[in-house]
Formats: sequence, C-alpha cells, structure tokens
Amino acid sequence: MTSQPLRTILHSPSQSGRLAKWAIELSEYDIEYRPRTAAKAQVLADFIIELAVENSNTSSSTPKWTLHVDGASSRQGSGVGLRLTSSEGETIEQSYRLGFNASNNEAEYEALIAGLKLAIGLGIRELSAFSDSQLVASQFHGEYDTRDERMKAYLQVVRDLVKQFDKFELTRIPRGENTSVDALAALASTSDPLIKRIIPVEGISSPCINIPSKGTYRTDCKQQPQP
Repeated sequence: MTSQPLRTILHSPSQSGRLAKWAIELSEYDIEYRPRTAAKAQVLADFIIELAVENSNTSSSTPKWTLHVDGASSRQGSGVGLRLTSSEGETIEQSYRLGFNASNNEAEYEALIAGLKLAIGLGIRELSAFSDSQLVASQFHGEYDTRDERMKAYLQVVRDLVKQFDKFELTRIPRGENTSVDALAALASTSDPLIKRIIPVEGISSPCINIPSKGTYRTDCKQQPQP
C-alpha cells in the first residue's frame, strides 16, 4: 500500500538507468501495488508535480502536452493505447483492454476518450492530440456526417471533454507515425484479461552467432537492459 505511483514509474517503457535496473529486479517478484487514498488520476498528477523541474507557480507559460492514441480490435478482444508527452519530455504510456465487444472505430474513439480523461485528470490545459483514424478525425472536424447513433454518442462525449481544455487540436497522422501506441493497443487487445503480466524489455547488443573463416560458431551474445 502506497500513496506513490510506484507501479506507473517502474512499468513505464521509457525508464532508463537505475530505474530500469530496479524494474528488472523487481519484476521477478509477484508484487501488487495498491493506492492508499488517492484515485488513479490524482496519483499520476502527483507524479508529474514531483518530477517538475520548475514550480508551476513560477512558470509564465502553460506546459503544452501531446497525446497519441490508437485503438485495436481483433478476435481476441479490443484494446487501446495512448502516450502523453510534455514539452519537457515527460512521458506517460498506458495500455487498456476493453472489457466489452467493440468495433475498430469504437476502439479508436475509446482510445481518444481515455487519453482526454487522463489529460484532464493531470490538470493539462493545452493539448495536441494525434490519431491515425480518419473517421474519428473527420467526424470531429465535421468533414464526415455522423449518422450512426453509436458514433454520434462517442463524438458527443469527445466534444464535452474537449471543452475542459483551454486549447485543443486533433490531427490525423499516418499509421506509420503512430507505431508506439499501435503496439500498446495491439498488446492490450490480444492479451489474456485474467493474467497480469510485466514484460521487461532488454536488448541484444550483438548477433548470437559468428561464422569466421574456419567455420566455428560463437554463441556468446550479450543481453543488456534497454532504456
């Protein structure tokens, strides 16, 4: 039981140095982190405040954040992935598995809504969102008619959430520029909902084989933690 976001810190793929080593060491144990009193959004807000380089009261400009979102739907299920990044380089990545059947378009909307709610919970006032869904971006900008009732309902939720930002923009980007959150969404959509897992990412610095002129083989590849 802790009031600090230890799980979020240790599970973030962007960690490096000592934190990456601690995450790898602790991944060997079956540890469950539970908040004491704070809600999830408040825990993440405290995390951002503690990492801030400057006190927000002394800053003359409002920090700007970018949000990348993606949704995935498959036979195994549906999931969403999102990444929030501040102008100072602070990054929060999340992957959610949807506990209900959802089409690909619905998963794309769920991803955007999840990202907006997370940003609101962190007190972010200026946000630039990026999605590779042509439908979501076009419906938001009024370029596509929204005839389906479910799409209308999703669009209304998005518009209501957007009102809580001082500045907001949504931009459609090619799928190739959204690969990191696409991987997070795919992981969530295909994972077993009953199994909790930690997947440490390590690196292999050199090939595991070597074929010199004499035809002998080398199998001494070295694995190193990746930041």
